[in-house]
Amino acid sequence: MKGEYVVIYDADDKPCKNQLIDVVKVFRNSESNLACVQTRLSYYNAHENLLTSLFAIEYAFSRHQ
Repeated sequence: MKGEYVVIYDADDKPCKNQLIDVVKVFRNSESNLACVQTRLSYYNAHENLLTSLFAIEYAFSRHQ
């Protein structure tokens, strides 16, 4: 593998415009033992049906430590 970072996106999520830039800044300004950064999720098809609406609500109100 070539590179310094590995990025994983879920097909259901819509990344923020500058998400990768912001995450690199977090890694560069954090302790050296930081291994993973989870960003806020934005569900792209929140209004498709009840299930996707519920996922969008869960994503919007979940808090990860």
